[in-house]
Amino acid sequence: MEILNKITMKKIGAQPAPWSVEEARDLAHIIGKANGFKTGSTTYGFYDKFHGEFEAVNLETGEVFVAPALLCPPMMEMLIKQALVNAGAEGGKVGVGRQPDTEGKDASAAVMVGFILGVKPVPKKEDARENVGQGYEYTVRFLAEPKRSDALAELRALSDQSRKALPAPDRQQPKPPAESPAPPAESPAPPATPEKTATGGKGGKRR
Repeated sequence: MEILNKITMKKIGAQPAPWSVEEARDLAHIIGKANGFKTGSTTYGFYDKFHGEFEAVNLETGEVFVAPALLCPPMMEMLIKQALVNAGAEGGKVGVGRQPDTEGKDASAAVMVGFILGVKPVPKKEDARENVGQGYEYTVRFLAEPKRSDALAELRALSDQSRKALPAPDRQQPKPPAESPAPPAESPAPPATPEKTATGGKGGKRR
């Protein structure tokens, strides 16, 4: 793995020599998280430089590159920039010469980036006296469309994955609770005592 200050197509070996591309092929996988961007200019026009965490794999050599900044072809540049703006980012400016960069505002959430960079040949114009241009153009296929990162969704996916690795719970039906013993039967009431009649002396009835 090689650590760069920024990933560019030239630095990762994904910039073919002019008029050397004879057939379409894939050059690199580029993935990462973009937090914000700065706009700069050259003699060829304006460009956007993204900052965040990025990784590129050269598909022809297998080399891996990582960097905190990314410069990419215009087609991908436009999509990443729009996703950042939608997430609240405001672009800064790349300083020219000894002028320092002007910082912008980062997005409220990082934008996920994932694409396959390729090339295809561009035929020479029949009326051209000499070869003009590079003789190829870049192609882009998405590994994932640029979109705002959802931290909770990522953690939820990790949680789901962890739970799938756990053994399945015991699905046996719970045993019904034991029945309480019936209360003892009530004892029968004692028989009523017959009422005694009081008598007077010598067998006479008392009045």
